[in-house]
Amino acid sequence: MDGALFSACAGHAEFTEYLRTHAGLLGKLAERESELARGPAPFTLEGWCAVCEARTGFLVDYRYALLGPNRERTPNWRERQVCRSCGLNSRMRASLEFLRDCVRATPRDSIYITEQSTPMFRTIAGRYPLTIGSEYLRDGTSPGKVNVQNLRCEDVTRLSFADCSFDYVLSFDVLEHVPDYRRALDEFLRCLRPEGTLVLSVPFNFASDETLVRARLQDDGRIEHLLPPECHGDPMSPDGALCFYHYGWSLLSELRSSGWRSVAVYLYASAERGYLGGTQFLIAARRPPSLPGSLFEGPPTRQS
Repeated sequence: MDGALFSACAGHAEFTEYLRTHAGLLGKLAERESELARGPAPFTLEGWCAVCEARTGFLVDYRYALLGPNRERTPNWRERQVCRSCGLNSRMRASLEFLRDCVRATPRDSIYITEQSTPMFRTIAGRYPLTIGSEYLRDGTSPGKVNVQNLRCEDVTRLSFADCSFDYVLSFDVLEHVPDYRRALDEFLRCLRPEGTLVLSVPFNFASDETLVRARLQDDGRIEHLLPPECHGDPMSPDGALCFYHYGWSLLSELRSSGWRSVAVYLYASAERGYLGGTQFLIAARRPPSLPGSLFEGPPTRQS
């Protein structure tokens, strides 16, 4: 009962086939999760860390726990299977494994990641020296500049980087907090080199074709809440970050219509690697060798 690693699904039909093909495995993993959740916490699962490339233990507790219909607690498997050696949680370790083994990034590649104050950034920068990270700072730091803590400020809808600056753009759990996420995707496309790769994660509803809009930013700066406010953890703010979207399969169609190629959801599950928690995934897309000039229209950018 190990798992299925990084199975590509280009759409809803392929996802349904994935569920059918791996029904036995996924059922056993769900039974294992249910069994573990009934016991005391915290506890440690023994397994293999793909980042450390060694056997280790994954600490599981009820921090960020999910509540069931009867208020029963379930571990947040995605966030709280933390390797006792490298300190990375499940989604971070899977993202690094995907970057190394599936899209095959090398230390010679240039990478932009939309975070900088996290263990994820520090690990990636340690392995890929041509990595630049940033945060969306609210301390008056101008985009492209760094503050006194040496954190770089960037607005993903108006990146300061020159065209074709990077081999990879990585954005994990960020786009749902960006009201104009389509402009951010266009900026990622602009900043990637031909055939460069975008890897991202967002809240994703596999049962829905459409994206759920939870809030809108009005022209006057006010926020219109269409659903009760949902805030996620933000390393730059104790108040968290407002979630504007839960995405559906239409996100993949939007990526394709914007010029991206090889767009797919990559599903993964493995008890041995500490990737429990149901349907875990990453989204990847590639910039084509050439783009229409219209995709570069807009405010000029500069290399900072």
